[in-house]
Amino acid sequence: MLKMFAASKSSLCLALCFAALSVLYYRYNDFESDDANSLEKNVIKSWANLISPPVKQFQKLAVGINSNIDIIVPGVALLKALSILPGEKKNHDALSSLDELQETFAHFFSKGSAAERSFMDKLVYQKIIKATETLNNIEHFVGGNAALMATKASNLFPNLKINFVGPVGPILENLMPKSVKIPKSSRIPQDEVHLIMEYKVGEKWGSTSAPVANRFITSHDISNAKIIMLEPFFESIAAFQPDLIVLSGLQIMDSQSPEFFHQRLDTVVSLLQQVPANVPVHLELASMANRDFVKHIIDKMFQHGATSVGLNEQELGLLSVVGNGPHQDLIPALSPKEDLSGKA
Repeated sequence: MLKMFAASKSSLCLALCFAALSVLYYRYNDFESDDANSLEKNVIKSWANLISPPVKQFQKLAVGINSNIDIIVPGVALLKALSILPGEKKNHDALSSLDELQETFAHFFSKGSAAERSFMDKLVYQKIIKATETLNNIEHFVGGNAALMATKASNLFPNLKINFVGPVGPILENLMPKSVKIPKSSRIPQDEVHLIMEYKVGEKWGSTSAPVANRFITSHDISNAKIIMLEPFFESIAAFQPDLIVLSGLQIMDSQSPEFFHQRLDTVVSLLQQVPANVPVHLELASMANRDFVKHIIDKMFQHGATSVGLNEQELGLLSVVGNGPHQDLIPALSPKEDLSGKA
């Protein structure tokens, strides 16, 4: 069984998770109608009333290891800018062409499910990013769960010392709060870019209408996909000596070979076992597609690494399927990874 924090230790992580959720929710809020959002807003307000900081404040927070800049665009408008026509709806675990982008986007668009897929072809991905420059009102935002949580923590807890390790390029460095310490080992010459393709409820793509507002994310990562910042993160922990660790970004490895992610997960567990037992470690998860990878997350990270875990209802459904958990009859409605349950 996964042991969880004592109440005083879990509160800050819960607050950070809620804060990150709130940032994402309100960022995308303009894409939905007031009526569609009323229930969600009430849920968020209820959570806000229940969450309070721990009686004993943490002094030093270490956060890593995924970060990037987000480019947020209207998904349908981008496909049109790329001269892509509506076509087949088909889920792909990873993307290699514009056709596969269209098929996977259409698949999740038709369900109104959020999803994230890695783009394997660098040149095609660069073409897609170039096309975003033809759209109106495109902005850069802090991206990556780790960077978002470090940013929000600096706002929620102004006296908290925060050490962040992740791939930080010139644009992201300017976007991050100055109060967040970023070691030189985190610097990279060019930012990693994630593309967030949003759509409104009722928006049309071909003959399909989106049942709810949501987003599809794709990226061509180098540092994040291979978690290059893993070792620098734990090296900084030894020097920084935090009393709380938040780890995010492991899910991006699920597009790598089994040999690679097995080896890197073993490394993560080995490094976590060197952390003092009295320092809680929170693991933040996001969209995943590889059954073997998810099983290893359960077997290794839950059993030997993390003190607590953060995930949404889609990842929870996915873990239930892979881990042979309860309520699997509800999973197709919850999870965007229908292929993992054997139901396409």
